[in-house]
Amino acid sequence: MADAFQHYRLSILGQDLMDTLEELVSNEMFDPQHKDLVLEHYEKAITEALGTHVKTKAIIRGAIDHYRNHDDIWTFFLKTIDVKIDGKHVKSNAKTEMMAVSKR
Repeated sequence: MADAFQHYRLSILGQDLMDTLEELVSNEMFDPQHKDLVLEHYEKAITEALGTHVKTKAIIRGAIDHYRNHDDIWTFFLKTIDVKIDGKHVKSNAKTEMMAVSKR
C-alpha cells in the first residue's frame, strides 16, 4: 500500500477528528503522543478504503485557470466544472480546486 497522504486531514471528517483529538488532549483525557498515531491510522485507513471500496467513476471536465505540482501532488484550479457521476450531471461556474496525487 502507498504511504498515507496528510491531505485527508483537510477533509471535513479529518478536521472533525483533529478538533476532537485537540479537545481530548486539552481536557487531559488523551495523551498528546497518541494524537499523531491516531491521525496516521486515519490517513492509512482512508487511503486503503478509497482504493479498495470505492468503485464509482467520475468524468470531470473544466476550464483550467492554473495548476501546480508539489511533492507529486497536483493541484488544479478550475474556472468552471462539468461533472458526471453515476449518470448524474452537475455543472458549476464556481471556482473549484481539485487535487490529484501521483502514485509512486
